[in-house]
Amino acid sequence: LYALNEKISSTYTNYKPNNIKQSITMINEDIGLINLEGKANLNGVVKNLGRTLIDKLDIEKISFIMDADDNFDAMKDSLNDRIESLKKYVSEARYNYFILPQNDGSLGMAEDLIMDGLYKKELINVIKEEVYPKLSEYEKIKNPSKTSNASFMIENAKKLINLEDEVFKNLKKFISDIVD
Repeated sequence: LYALNEKISSTYTNYKPNNIKQSITMINEDIGLINLEGKANLNGVVKNLGRTLIDKLDIEKISFIMDADDNFDAMKDSLNDRIESLKKYVSEARYNYFILPQNDGSLGMAEDLIMDGLYKKELINVIKEEVYPKLSEYEKIKNPSKTSNASFMIENAKKLINLEDEVFKNLKKFISDIVD
């Protein structure tokens, strides 16, 4: 996701995914990122974010990018509830969200979107048909899309993922609207 916008990716090179935590990490003077480290942390992170931002008057936009997983509507309702709670702290900001993979009611997660955007589409079949079955014998991996390492994918994104693929069009526009 970081590689989909030039303004973010040009300043993000100093960060590794593990450096972005549940508090605001400023990657440039205008953009701060928070990694929820899982949807189970959404409530706590939003409460802390509200407390952190209560004295900040220059916050223009607060946006969420979350996985739909197996229930798009539940994620949508959860995000709308979190946005309402944040408005108590930062009422003037514009709020929005994008629910992965396509913000259109489809189920899935970021990893599914990435798999759809790989240069080598045949890798998907190898992972699903060969790697995943072997790994699942030893590890409790529920989804073949989770078999890739996030740090590896981010560091090699431009070589592995066709960032110009149509599957990223809506997400790229969403991110561009946030940072521009």
